[in-house]
Amino acid sequence: PHSFATTNVPGASPATVGAPGAFLYPASMIRIVGGALLLACVSGCAGPIADLDRATVHYEEARYESVLVWLSELESELPQMTPAERSKFLYLRGMSAYRLGQRDDAVHYLALARESVALEPASLSHSLRSTLERAIVVLAAGTTSATESLGQP
Repeated sequence: PHSFATTNVPGASPATVGAPGAFLYPASMIRIVGGALLLACVSGCAGPIADLDRATVHYEEARYESVLVWLSELESELPQMTPAERSKFLYLRGMSAYRLGQRDDAVHYLALARESVALEPASLSHSLRSTLERAIVVLAAGTTSATESLGQP
């Protein structure tokens, strides 16, 4: 006594269910396949924390274009992030723009990072806060060479 389910075959009607040639699968098989698909989605869609971690690794490897790609995918989730995640996002976004010479974006995101850190000082480490402040000073002075002004990440 197995329970069976049909696939969603175009042109199938209730009259053809169970008819010769109809595709029938045990319900247990459908649950296994469904569970596997769900697991694949969950592991492939790890969420904003994993994406922020990937962006951090790319930043540390000086792969700033890649950082911007990862962060652009996350930007819509910014309001749902914790204060620490938000500060890190804004810092990485601003510093990556800074390193790529995208002055306007750098000024914008670093200013937002500074405001975020002011509300939650523990959201960035002391060294990152120092780098943030130095970058803002350099941008305010109009210096354009990020690597010469701040050194590598």
